Amino acid sequence: MGLTLVTTAFPAGKRGAAVGLWGGIAGLGVAAGPLVGGAVTQGLDWHWIFWVNVPFGVLAFAGCAFVLADSPAAERGPRQPLDLPGMALAALTLAALVDGLVEAPTRGWTDGRVLLVLSSAVVLLVAFVVREARAAAPMIPLSLFRSPVFSAASAANLLGTGATFAAAYVTSEFFQVGLGYTPLGAGLRFLPWTATPLLIAPLAGLVFDRLGARRVAAPGLFLQAAGFIWIILLAGAHASWGAYVAPFILAGVGISMALPSLPAAALSAAPPASLGAAAGVANTAQRVGAVVAIAVVTAVFDANGSLASAHATTSGYRPALLAAALLSALGAAAALGTGNKPRPISS
Repeated sequence: MGLTLVTTAFPAGKRGAAVGLWGGIAGLGVAAGPLVGGAVTQGLDWHWIFWVNVPFGVLAFAGCAFVLADSPAAERGPRQPLDLPGMALAALTLAALVDGLVEAPTRGWTDGRVLLVLSSAVVLLVAFVVREARAAAPMIPLSLFRSPVFSAASAANLLGTGATFAAAYVTSEFFQVGLGYTPLGAGLRFLPWTATPLLIAPLAGLVFDRLGARRVAAPGLFLQAAGFIWIILLAGAHASWGAYVAPFILAGVGISMALPSLPAAALSAAPPASLGAAAGVANTAQRVGAVVAIAVVTAVFDANGSLASAHATTSGYRPALLAAALLSALGAAAALGTGNKPRPISS
C-alpha cells in the first residue's frame, strides 16, 4: 500500500514528484539487492537470501504500527465489504500463471502439467472478470479500464518493468557464466545500471507533473531498449566490462524515467475512491510483468544456448536480451497512449 499512501498524501499536481521520490528510495533497494544477494550467496549460502529480509520486515512492521495513522473516516468513504470471492480468484489465477510460467522452461511448453496449469489460469481469469463485473463492491473495479490512459499505463508498466527484470536475470547469468565473474563481482558491475533510479526517478517525477507520461515514459522505455541492443553488440564483440558502463547507464536512465511516471499516470486517471485498487493494479502489473517476461526471455535463451559453457551462454544471452529489448519497445508504444494530461474517470 506504499504507493497508495504516498499518492493520497499529496495533491494531484504534485503526484509525479511524490511518486518519483518514492521510486528513488525504492531504487536504493534495487541497487543494493544484487550487491547483498551476491555477497550473501558467495560468502554464506543462497538460503540466507531469505533470512536477510527478516529484520527489514520487522522494522517495516514497527514503522506501520507506530508511525502510520488511519485516514479520517470522511476521507475513507463508506465502508465496503471485502470481496472475498474476488480475492480468492485473483490469488488462484496468479498462482496458476506463475507456476505454469516458472515450470515451462524446465518441463517444456507442451508438457501436460504446464498446459493444464496455464489453461486453469485462463479459466480462473475469466471467472475473476465475471465476478468483478457482477460484484456490488469489487476488489478491482473494472470501470478503471474504461480509461484509455489507465489501461495504457498499466500495459506499459507491465511490459517495461518486465523487460528490466528479464534483462537483469539473463545478464546475471551472462556475467557469471559467460564472463566468469563471481556473484558479488556481478552485483558490483551492475551498479551503473541499478543505481540510476536513485538519482533519475525523482527528477522524472518532477518532469511528469509538467509534461505527462507520454513525453517521459515512452522515450524512457525506448532508451532502455536501445541500451539493451548496445549491450547485445558488446557481448558479441567480447568487450571488457568497462564498455558496458555507458549502455548500462542508458538503460538505467530509460527505466528510471518510466518507473514513476507510469504509476502516476494510472493513479491520475483513477477516481479518488479507487486509488487503492489502482495502486494495487500498478504493483501487480509490475510483478506479473516480471514473471511473464522472465519466462519468455528464458525460453528464448534455452532455444539458442545453455549454461554449459561461456560460448553457449553468450549464444543464448544475445537473442534473449533482444527479446527483452522488444518487450521494452512494446512498452514504449503502449506508453504513447497515456497522453500528456490524464484526467480522472468518473467513479
